[in-house]
Order: sequence, then structure tokens, then C-alpha cells
Amino acid sequence: MIADNGRKGRLLVVSLTPSLIFLDAQLSNNEADDFVLYLGRSSLTAAIPLAVLSNNEIERARFFRAAAAACLTKPLKIAEVERAVIGLLELAAVR
Repeated sequence: MIADNGRKGRLLVVSLTPSLIFLDAQLSNNEADDFVLYLGRSSLTAAIPLAVLSNNEIERARFFRAAAAACLTKPLKIAEVERAVIGLLELAAVR
């Protein structure tokens, strides 16, 4: 599923309950921060592993504090993405 803003993303996550969420930190109006906080605090979504695609190290730290399970820095390396996906899906299976 793809959502172009945080509001649509929240609606999709709650209605579809995915096994894993990849979020690009470049949502408009700083919606990425709100989205991550919402997912981490909601009992409906807190168990879904969340990976954030970030632009820099400062963002990475902020998203980890907000509940991201993984944070990948652009430009993405395919092997790093594959390791993150496998690890997060294993985490989801345990939860």
C-alpha cells in the first residue's frame, strides 16, 4: 500500500494491519514525526514494525526515539534494505 500523506497512511494501517511499514521521512508538513508517534502509541499499531527512510543521522535518532524499529539512510543500499526487511518480518512474527 502507498499513502501520500500521514492521514491516509494512518487510515490504511488501521484498516489493513500490515506486517511491516516503510515510511519515507519526507512526508509533507513534518507529518512523518506525527505518523511515527501515532503508530508507537496506538494499541492497534504499536506491534507493527516500522522502518523509516531518512536523509540524515539527526533524523535517525529522532525516529528511533519515537518508536521506529529501523531507520535506513538514503541513498539506500539494497543489501541493507533486505537485511532490515528480513529482520523486521522476523520481529513481527515474534510479536
